[in-house]
Amino acid sequence: MNSETHLIRDALQMHLLHSIFRQNVKEALAVKGGIAMKAVFGVDRATKDIDLEASLEFPVEMYRGIIDRAIKESLKIGLLANAVISTPKSTETTTRWKINGVTPQGSPMNLTIEMSRRSQLPRDTVQWTDIPTKENLALSTPAKALTYSPAALAFSKINCLTSELRTAPRDLYDLSVIIKTMVEPPLELLASVQPEELQRQLQVLWPKLEVMSWSLFQNEVLPSLPLEQQTLSQETYETMRLEVGTTIERWLTLAVEAQQKKSNKVGL
Repeated sequence: MNSETHLIRDALQMHLLHSIFRQNVKEALAVKGGIAMKAVFGVDRATKDIDLEASLEFPVEMYRGIIDRAIKESLKIGLLANAVISTPKSTETTTRWKINGVTPQGSPMNLTIEMSRRSQLPRDTVQWTDIPTKENLALSTPAKALTYSPAALAFSKINCLTSELRTAPRDLYDLSVIIKTMVEPPLELLASVQPEELQRQLQVLWPKLEVMSWSLFQNEVLPSLPLEQQTLSQETYETMRLEVGTTIERWLTLAVEAQQKKSNKVGL
């Protein structure tokens, strides 16, 4: 992705978030994924998607209407020419919008908005956050959105890293930033999952990290980082991988111990 496309995508994403969250979302729609990581932890990694989590509290048509209006409003500002909007997936649990067009300099660009609707949004796992952007064109006020909290984002990224259905070195990179930023690990959320799931995560953690080779990181993550970070060396990457593995192993072990202490108290 060239720098011009990066800036245009960033600006369009901010307009979309501004347009979504200035509507009455009733605090039932939150940003997760890469943009939430950027807002909450300062992860400066380009992302093509806007990932949203919607509560089951309201009908899916309400959320679709909010996002449809935001897309139409954001495209009026002229950041993307010849825009084509499609919805390749539209179910009760997942709706996906695709936006394809051309930047003012003639480069093709695409952007995805995906809304998942599978659970309630516990109030202690979301927060209102300013969304940073290098290009704040045509925004009357800075973009502010409801995002996952730091603990919820860390918990989510650990689940992604240890998922059997996903191998994405960006999860490793994001967790390296989270670890440097968080004062306390997300123990309460980790300890809330089933004990057998925590044991599974501990078992797959290092094998998953081993699969995330330097070459995979070079291909999938380095091009999405700012130019000054694209000089990151293999030695630095291996140190990052070791630190993430060691820290997440410790966090998961602490969660197991917390569960065991709770179980022992109940058994008294």
